[in-house]
Amino acid sequence: MEGPVLLLRAMALSRFWTWMLLLSIFFALYSLFSGGTYSLGMLANGEQGKPMLIDELDTNDLRGTALLRDLRASEAPSLQHGDTLYTLSTTGVVKVTYGTVPADGLFPTCKNTITDIWLPLIGYLTFFC
Repeated sequence: MEGPVLLLRAMALSRFWTWMLLLSIFFALYSLFSGGTYSLGMLANGEQGKPMLIDELDTNDLRGTALLRDLRASEAPSLQHGDTLYTLSTTGVVKVTYGTVPADGLFPTCKNTITDIWLPLIGYLTFFC
């Protein structure tokens, strides 16, 4: 009787994690297509508290606009309009950032998990064995 119960529990957990994976993918695609994020790179590499990149514009496309004229006239390479920050890079690209990244991406989270949890745990286990 114990075998079927364990199998049913394992199947329920696998269904749960399948749903979590599917919902995560749906959320990432929804954020991308609704304009919530500029690219999926922020989900993988973003660091909490840093400016969230929402668009990159070529200066050739902005030729003759007031935005480009104001950017070139300002002493700093950036210009703030409300919550949106426009930064002119040396390569001729205007980076548009809005607010900050709300949470760490996948890679910083994994790095923190490995260095803060797994390595000390392996060290303790090795010491006491």
